[in-house]
Amino acid sequence: MVFSFLYICPRTFLLRKKMKFLNFHTHQADQRPDVAAIVCYEPLAFQQESPSACPMASVGLHPWHADVCSGAQLNTLAQLLQLPQIVAVGEVGLDRLCQTDYQHQLKTFDIQLRLASVVQKPVIVHCVKAIDDLLAELDVIDNRPPIIVHGFRGKPQQAEQLLRHGCRLSIGGKYNTETVQKLPSGAFMIETDDDAEADIKQIYSQIAEIRDCTLQQLMMQQQTNWASIGILPDNQ
Repeated sequence: MVFSFLYICPRTFLLRKKMKFLNFHTHQADQRPDVAAIVCYEPLAFQQESPSACPMASVGLHPWHADVCSGAQLNTLAQLLQLPQIVAVGEVGLDRLCQTDYQHQLKTFDIQLRLASVVQKPVIVHCVKAIDDLLAELDVIDNRPPIIVHGFRGKPQQAEQLLRHGCRLSIGGKYNTETVQKLPSGAFMIETDDDAEADIKQIYSQIAEIRDCTLQQLMMQQQTNWASIGILPDNQ
């Protein structure tokens, strides 16, 4: 399956209030008024904390914890995915370098992909040394939701492989410069992940310099990219 990444005119966004720095994946809330972030939680943690101050969140079972996945956690996840505050599933995925049993990872990932396909919310994917297995899993999911491989640091050839299969990428503070230069404008998001010292504004500035565009152009395109997968920060 091949997807094209269309450029959607961002004029609508310009008519709204001042653009924000959009952080697609983080583990820390950011209260600055010019930043909008999707904060990542595991299902039970979100349920226990009930972070009402977090207007956008993602929930999912990380592959590192797949071996302790339970029916209760999956039921909680399915319920949370009905909330408008939960804009994405994740982070979920596959990691061949961690100690968690790989078969448990595959099973847990498959279940969460299918839950995401039901609610049609984007999936934030953690993928380490497992691109072929990831693509094989995606190929058997009907009505597949948008897939975003987060923290992508790979070479352009790996990026192209994922893009050919309709995935998007999310770029953080560590990246392959050539990949960042060559990515189609509509094919990537920007994030800080779990680095408490990372500043999303600084990462935007670095990427804008690498791509030889203005900061405003990059922010506009990110607004468009989020909208293309159904996430409108101003509506959350």
